Amino acid sequence: MKLVSSNLTLRDNVWILKYPVGLYTGWILVVSLVTFYSYLVSLGFAPTRAGMFLTGIGVLLSILAFACYLFIMYGNHMIMIAPLIYFMGLLTQHHPSSNFSLRHPIFYMVVALIFLLALALYIRLLRYQRK
Repeated sequence: MKLVSSNLTLRDNVWILKYPVGLYTGWILVVSLVTFYSYLVSLGFAPTRAGMFLTGIGVLLSILAFACYLFIMYGNHMIMIAPLIYFMGLLTQHHPSSNFSLRHPIFYMVVALIFLLALALYIRLLRYQRK
């Protein structure tokens, strides 16, 4: 990501290299932190307990914070697309009408707030980047 952002010839055609690298970086960020959460569950921490509930929220906020940081550092708005897609997937999975066995209405509301915050930050940072 640093090489693509700093080299002018690699930034000329953003659809060939810059945007795919940004999307891949955002997805690696999401997968890394979700894998950490899954590792905690595999160690025996129950995902339905309050501590893991708060840990899950912390992981989601970490994904958002790291994505915003990378977006600001490298100016590649595709980094934020992967977390936004992930948050939309969580909203679908934890929707009250879903048949997901571990859905939780409070977690759904928290994810909805985090999604709206992420979307607002994405739009705000995109506007600053274009100026």
